[in-house]
Amino acid sequence: MFLNLDQWDGFPAERTRILSAFRDVENLVTITGDLHSFGAGYLRPDFDNPLQRPVGVSLLGGSVTSSNLTEMATFGQGGLLVPPETDLTWALRGSNPHLEYFNSAAHGYVVMDVTPAGITATMKAVRSIRSAATPELLTLRTFRVGEGTTRLETVDRGTRALGNAGR
Repeated sequence: MFLNLDQWDGFPAERTRILSAFRDVENLVTITGDLHSFGAGYLRPDFDNPLQRPVGVSLLGGSVTSSNLTEMATFGQGGLLVPPETDLTWALRGSNPHLEYFNSAAHGYVVMDVTPAGITATMKAVRSIRSAATPELLTLRTFRVGEGTTRLETVDRGTRALGNAGR
């Protein structure tokens, strides 16, 4: 499923060439945020081949207030803060097996802890962006990528009380 042809999906030959150049690079982790959604997955020169060895890890940070995919699809109405991973999330994962996690309903940011031992990314969300009150911060997920690996390790599956399916 293509999300946006003005991003990776629209440039498959260039994406393959760039990611192929990183085959021998250790510790490749990309951190992006253009989709205004949270995500974590693997970088492969050929995204259509789920058996291909990843060349790196991709972490996607959400938006604090900009509309995310859920809001765009519901004309600004949004949805549950952390919906069970159904509908859009499963559709995306079904056609994008390199994704380990995707959440396009929450708003927030990612806290990155970078040390010689690796990177820990904690995805934080706010309960609401429609209030001027100090927001309550919730952990959606925490991932770790150890030094010298291209493996995502889930450290914390987040707050289940918000409907998070814990996958």
